[in-house]
Amino acid sequence: MAKRLDLSIETAGETMNNQNRTPGFFELCQLQTEILKPGYCRMTCPPQAEFMNFAGYYHGGFLFTLIDSAAGRAACCLNEGYRTLVTQSASIYYCRPCRDSSLRAEARCVHRGRTTALVTVEVFDDQDRLVSKGEVSCFYTGELSDQMPYKS
Repeated sequence: MAKRLDLSIETAGETMNNQNRTPGFFELCQLQTEILKPGYCRMTCPPQAEFMNFAGYYHGGFLFTLIDSAAGRAACCLNEGYRTLVTQSASIYYCRPCRDSSLRAEARCVHRGRTTALVTVEVFDDQDRLVSKGEVSCFYTGELSDQMPYKS
């Protein structure tokens, strides 16, 4: 069972501003960044019964969360440093149902402009089968920094 987190407004804000702490939402979803380099991110998560739908498969919203999170990481990491961003738009394709499996998201920034980035993401199960695929458009909100906006 996922551990309960105190996600009050004060705690959530404090978490996001603390460079040495994972944001509560990443912690709740158990998302881990395995590889992060300019324009690329690999995130994983273990099997989690809490995020299954009524039929026993991963809920589409959870898969969307994984895609959105990996895309944000890939677009945030630049050769020159890091930039904060928000998701501008996204689309997702659910390719196969998945249950009782760890998940791996591979995000690649296919275009980076002055104010936006386009990222493609593929999610695989523990047998390397494609579970879902997404495209995420990101809008840069901050200036270049040598600090990652938050850790996972």
